[in-house]
Amino acid sequence: MHVTALLFAIAASAPATAGDAEPCDRCGVEKLSGRHRTVYTAITIDAPPEQVWAVLTDWERLPEWSTSLQGMTGDIRDGGSVIVDFVSPSNGKILVMEHTLTYSEGESFSWSDPFLAGIYDQHEYRLEALPDGRTRFIQSDAVQGRLLSRLLGGTIAGLLLDAYEQFNQDLKARVESGATPSG
Repeated sequence: MHVTALLFAIAASAPATAGDAEPCDRCGVEKLSGRHRTVYTAITIDAPPEQVWAVLTDWERLPEWSTSLQGMTGDIRDGGSVIVDFVSPSNGKILVMEHTLTYSEGESFSWSDPFLAGIYDQHEYRLEALPDGRTRFIQSDAVQGRLLSRLLGGTIAGLLLDAYEQFNQDLKARVESGATPSG
């Protein structure tokens, strides 16, 4: 995979004007070491977790609302091998990445695999039920690796933060619009 194309894919969902977006509950990048950064985003969605999960995991309809994550196919279960598709803004083509899935139905899914050039990420999508019937959607990542992470880790983490914030906003808008999953 071409590293530049992948970095462009990550940046594809960065908000055009961050000031227009609803602020996230808690977002940021934390530098744990020269080789390890975490990215954390969370947003409150005015819908129950079951509704959020149904939209989030409607893999066929992701392209209707997500500018980055386009779908997942394969063995969608804990320990399953999946293919995750992202859009490259540099040429509009789909970038395909294979992952081993950690999956808990209705709660979370994640993967922790090589990302690019010696960098590993631990990307998680997670739902938390709130007492008032709403949902906190959390998207996080731990990015770590050798020399490249030391040199570009901050840049990559910043691009991920922007992309995750945009995805979160798009998910919130889709769920709160009352869109129903296919099938």
